[in-house]
Order: sequence, then C-alpha cells, then structure tokens
Amino acid sequence: MEEMITLYRTNRKTIQRQLMYLAIVAVIFVLFFLLYDLDTKAPMILSLRGSRLVGLLVVAVNLSVSTALFQGITQNPILTPSVMGYEAIYLVIVTLLLFLRNSLNLPSISPAILFTIQLVLMVLTTVTLFSVLLRRTNTRVYLLLLLGLILGTFLRSIVSMLSAIMDPNEFMIVQDAQMASFSLLGSQSLVLSVGISVISWIWLYYYRYQWNTLFLGRDLAINLGIDYSKAVKFCLMNIAVLVACSTALVGPLMFFGLLSTQMTIYYLKTTEVPYFLPACGLMGIILLVGGQSLLEHVFNQATILPVILEIFGGIILLMMIKRGVKQ
Repeated sequence: MEEMITLYRTNRKTIQRQLMYLAIVAVIFVLFFLLYDLDTKAPMILSLRGSRLVGLLVVAVNLSVSTALFQGITQNPILTPSVMGYEAIYLVIVTLLLFLRNSLNLPSISPAILFTIQLVLMVLTTVTLFSVLLRRTNTRVYLLLLLGLILGTFLRSIVSMLSAIMDPNEFMIVQDAQMASFSLLGSQSLVLSVGISVISWIWLYYYRYQWNTLFLGRDLAINLGIDYSKAVKFCLMNIAVLVACSTALVGPLMFFGLLSTQMTIYYLKTTEVPYFLPACGLMGIILLVGGQSLLEHVFNQATILPVILEIFGGIILLMMIKRGVKQ
C-alpha cells in the first residue's frame, strides 16, 4: 500500500511539473505577443494588443475545455462540439438575424444585444438538442457523429439558401462570419464574453471532481451516486456557453479544440479532470497565442492562423478515424 501511495504521489508531482512547464511556455508567448518590437507608441500598441490578447485567451481556453468536456461525456476522442454542429447553429442564427432585420426593416442591433441573442439561442438550442440525442442514443458514438454531421449539413444548407436571396452587403457579413478572425474584436462583445466565460470556468472548477465520475460512463456514474441526466445537461449547458462565447466573438474554429485536446493527451498522458482541463486550456493558449505571435511578429502575416489550425486539426481527425478503423 505504501508503494502505491508513493507511486501516486510521484505521478502527481510529475503531472504538476508538466503543468508548470505548459504555464511557463504560455506566459512566454503571451509576453512575446504583447512586448515584441515596441516603439515610441508603446501605450497605444499595448492597448490594441491587450484587447486582442484577452480575446485570444478566452477563445483558446473556451474551445479547448469545451472539447475536453464533450469528449468526456460522449466517451470518444473524435467527437467535438464543432463536428457535432454547434458552430453551424451559430451561422444559422447570424444569418437569420440579418435576414429578418432586412425583411422587417428593423433598426440596427447593438453589438452587445446581438451577442446576447446569439448566446441565448445557441445555449437553448444545443442543450435541448444534444440532451435528447445523448439520452435516446445512449451515447452510441457513430450514431451521434452521423446525426451531428447531418445536422451541420442541414443548417449550412439553410445558410446557403438565405444567403442567395439576401442583400449583397449582408451576404458579405455572413461570409465573414464563416471564417474566424482575430484582427478586430468588439469591445462590448469582448467584455460580455470574458464575464460569462469566467463565471462558467468557476462553475466547472467547482464541479471538477464530479466530471471525473461523470466521465467514467453512464452506468458507473449512476452507481456512484451521480444524477447522470442532470449532470449531463449541466455540462452541456457549460459547453454551449463556452462555445457560444468564443464563436460569437471571433467566428467558427472547427478543429482547434480537437487539436489542443489531442496534443494535451499526448503530452500529459492522463485525462484526470483536475489536471486535464487546465492543461487543455494552457495548450490552447500556446497554440493560439503562440501561433498568432509567430505569424504576426516573425512571418509578417504570411498566412492566417485559422487556416493552419484547421489543416492540422483535420489531419489529426483523419488519423484518429483511420486508427479507429484499423482497431
């Protein structure tokens, strides 16, 4: 027994050391993003970079943590909120709001109100839909994946149909919404996104040990005293809030969460929630802030970061599916 306790403490210290290394690398990239090549206009540059940095941090942590939670619920590393159609719901909401505003001659909506409407609609839609799917399919992975892909295709078809008959100026807005952008972030949307995300992070941290039990699977979680249906709905609500905040802020990033979680699993070699979720957030910061820093300060914006993230994330997804087929 003493040998087992000593081994557990050793492993825990190793994981804590790995988390510290991730935190150090993340801080280095944050400082590099903020302080590189400052000149006499340093206050103005720091102000602009600071707001963008906050947005990048929110998006990195939200998408990474939400993907880790969703994979824990579904018991499969392939499924992500984006693959299951979360961001397609966002595109439909944006398109419908623009289309109805033009058709009904409604006045322009302030960014804060628009952000709130998008957030509420995404949370209600996703929690209702995926609670039903997870309950009725009993978390059968391939049926969930098929339903998610069908849902995403259906919703994107609605977006294409409405885009073909709407005003050309609003069509350009819809086109911009389909690609993530880190260049300009609305101050009101940023404040709301940060506030809501922080509240969600606190809730997730408070229930961190319940997630460990929940991720063991439906039967084991129920046997250990967890109200599985209630816990899944609560977890889905947090996932929807995190994805909605990041997507409404910068746009959709389909494979970023998958990329960060898989790199965290490869690095950390554990999925114990109290360590895994912070590690996913730190890995997301390294990928997003570090990638944006290198592209801006070193490679002079040779390409845009979302394209690179989607390419590598898609490659990882294909490799995981191929490995699963072989097994």
